[in-house]
Amino acid sequence: MMRWGILQRYVAKEVFRSFLMALIALTTILVLFVLVAKAATAGLSPMDMAKLIPLVIPGTVPYTAPVALLFAVSVAYGRLASDNEVIAVKACGLSAMTVIWPTLTMATVISFGLLVMTQDLIPKANRQLALTLFGELESNFYKVLKKQREFDNPQMPFLIKVRDVLEDNTMVEPIFKHRAPGGSADPNEPKRFDLVVQASTAKLNFDFDKRVARVHLVDSETQSSAMGEAGGEVSRALINDEYLEIPLPDNFMKGGMADQRPKQPQELTSGELVENIERFDHLMKTERAKHAVAAAMWIASGRIGRVDWYHMKSVSIDYAYWDGEMAKAETERYMRSAQAFGPLMFVLIGAPVGILFARRDFLSAFMTCFLPIVLLYYPLLLLGVNLGKEQILHPMYSMWMGNAVLAAIGLLFAMPPVTKH
Repeated sequence: MMRWGILQRYVAKEVFRSFLMALIALTTILVLFVLVAKAATAGLSPMDMAKLIPLVIPGTVPYTAPVALLFAVSVAYGRLASDNEVIAVKACGLSAMTVIWPTLTMATVISFGLLVMTQDLIPKANRQLALTLFGELESNFYKVLKKQREFDNPQMPFLIKVRDVLEDNTMVEPIFKHRAPGGSADPNEPKRFDLVVQASTAKLNFDFDKRVARVHLVDSETQSSAMGEAGGEVSRALINDEYLEIPLPDNFMKGGMADQRPKQPQELTSGELVENIERFDHLMKTERAKHAVAAAMWIASGRIGRVDWYHMKSVSIDYAYWDGEMAKAETERYMRSAQAFGPLMFVLIGAPVGILFARRDFLSAFMTCFLPIVLLYYPLLLLGVNLGKEQILHPMYSMWMGNAVLAAIGLLFAMPPVTKH
């Protein structure tokens, strides 16, 4: 039985200290990167970004923890070996595994901790992050408009331009251009508009019940042309204290109504993923079979004309959709477990390589470990996601390919030169 003596506690302490520092540094960098990317697309203020930090951190841990542990073991075991402590252990008749197994135990604990986090905590944090980003649509709309001075969504009937946006969300000198029917969707083609509304100021509010954005216009003027901007006679009219209603497309509504926003696979808890898999599997087994039996009865009775071919085709389309959604849910489910055990696989390579590189700098040991991971593990992880979603290979196998390769490299090539006496 393996005992935690002074040596084992000493090694674990050295590794854990380096791991904690590396984890904090990597998480900080990744969180800032994610927040800056979201701020660029959603127009977030520094205060908004600060509120999102607790929601972003959990989702980064499955990516930062394995790399942080890899760095920690490279540094810790490299220093142990350079101080001849590993040689001293072997001189006492013990294997190098005496100092390696405490870190393997720590990696196993970290892996199970990540597995627990991916079941519930991380999906809920991802969901809350999405709700926070989409929950205040009106506020974010004004932030984007204030930053870019333009809101040009091809799904919206109006293009909006402003000179400025005041603190109370009043748009200064706004221009609303209505897209002409039949306009080209090609971004390289010139845009055509059949109605232009200009105002000194305006304020916009979203009415989700009626699916419109209502704009209050002050000192406004409308210009309309049957032929749009390309030519034709233009008519003008002055209006004041009027409301302009802009219909909202369905996909825009889904993004804006946060509570009704469909959950993405990464936002589903493991229990919800299993429920989705069981629900889609049940639909595939029952609905298609029900229509197939009904069609077979009509054909067997000689009344082929009574077969509802339209619904047969509809069910076939639904079947393909259910099958695809079930594949996505299963892929997400197995990806979480595969990622969770990444730290254990990283240690199988990092610990022996750190010992072998005892006489070199720690950065060389870390890069030597990280190179096969960059070239093999992460590409295989992405490949596994695609193979699983496309149903080319079952996710249980496709998502664990990267782990299997790292385990083989560690156990067959990295460990033997270190553990032999």
